[in-house]
Amino acid sequence: MKPNTTPKTIRLRDLVPSSPEQLRVLAYETIRGDMIGRDVGVHGRRNAQTPDMAGRTKEDTFRAASEWIAPWFAREVQDRKDRPGQYPPSKEIRIPKGDRTTRPIGDPAEGKRLDALYARQRIEDPLEARLTPGQLGGRQGRGLLRALKGQHPCVRKGATPMDQMATLAQRFIFEGRNVAVTIDLSNAFGLLPRRAVVPEVHRAGLSKRATGRVWRLARLDAVHARTGRRIPYSKVMGVEQGGVLSATMLNVALAPILRAVSEALDVKALAYALEKVRVRTPMGDEYMRAVDHQVQLPMVVSVVSKDAKYKADGTAMGFRPVKKFTAEEASVPPQAACKMQRP
Repeated sequence: MKPNTTPKTIRLRDLVPSSPEQLRVLAYETIRGDMIGRDVGVHGRRNAQTPDMAGRTKEDTFRAASEWIAPWFAREVQDRKDRPGQYPPSKEIRIPKGDRTTRPIGDPAEGKRLDALYARQRIEDPLEARLTPGQLGGRQGRGLLRALKGQHPCVRKGATPMDQMATLAQRFIFEGRNVAVTIDLSNAFGLLPRRAVVPEVHRAGLSKRATGRVWRLARLDAVHARTGRRIPYSKVMGVEQGGVLSATMLNVALAPILRAVSEALDVKALAYALEKVRVRTPMGDEYMRAVDHQVQLPMVVSVVSKDAKYKADGTAMGFRPVKKFTAEEASVPPQAACKMQRP
């Protein structure tokens, strides 16, 4: 008799911590093993003692887990019974980027963060099993530049994210991969459609109610940290930037697209065709330079001003353009060491 290989359905009860002991172990292991959850990493050691929208801090969680303050976890469990699936909104804070600008990131309430971590531990394996082989979800930037440094002469200090992604795609092709697709989407997390996520999560073996809980834990629901104003969002679109489940949700949504592309695309023909393409944008034409496959972009120099037409981050300030350069004017010559070999 053949063993039953049908994956076990993950139900709602499997994703909800039901005892103080479960929560304590989760909190302790998470914070002790990954100090980003407490006071380092993207938040720059600043928010360990910053209260969430329920008045709790990461330091509270750390202390309760370390000292085994049973009443703290008992209240957490009771709160889940009294208000199942209900959480205060996250705080949207801004953190520095490598180019000296900032980007928003969601800092969830402690109860929601713990529940999202608990759910991720139980769904990560079945969800990752649905990803396309070789699929890599990550953020381009300094981390990717470090990974490629010394491996390719075209990667230089100050390389743009598009430079890095183009180089990574080229390296994949030289390694013999059939398809290398890089996707750089503006506000990818904030615009991720619910309908692209929920069906894929459900197909991974989660019940409908369990799938609904995962979406509630991941979806965009935040207020400005400074003003307290709710970030506009829709129940059918958007996951939180920096959320515990966000990267997993984005990868799951992209997997069927990448599978379809891998079955139909001649990436070598596409690469040669892209050398002849010019894209017209409101800022001017964009194109890919044939000699090294680097995207050439127009550039706008702006200053922060109260006279800006569009204000930023709910303030009276915005970016006012003072000078525009075409892609040709902004271009710099390719490095002499960069001798791209065509596949």
